[in-house]
Amino acid sequence: MNALAVVGSVFVLLAAVIHVIIFVMESVLWSRPATWRRFGLRSQDDADTTKSMAFNQGFYNLFLAIGAALGIVLLGSPDWAQAGARHLRLREHAAGRRRAGQFVTEAAAGGPHPGTGPAAGNRVPPRRLGLSFD
Repeated sequence: MNALAVVGSVFVLLAAVIHVIIFVMESVLWSRPATWRRFGLRSQDDADTTKSMAFNQGFYNLFLAIGAALGIVLLGSPDWAQAGARHLRLREHAAGRRRAGQFVTEAAAGGPHPGTGPAAGNRVPPRRLGLSFD
């Protein structure tokens, strides 16, 4: 894993931890005055009125945290990376591409339909520069 992926993973992990903390505050500790005051409520009646909303919002934050943590786990998994590379190779083979990252489309080749291709002013996809997932 390169340095940028590590730095990004640290920030994603930090975000996941913050979402878990907010989940605990909103779904578990909402009835405590210290918690609902932190969210700007002024009375226990206001906290009781918004309890179901806070409970729902807490679980939303929990699912965000789970998704972020799962992303970190899958990012570091060699099986996941190999599966992604294998998927890209299969897609390229099915599309009839000669090598990874090369764009070959009907529009770039002139297209079988009238009014397609570069001569008709359609944008030709750029070629990637030597990227290979092998």
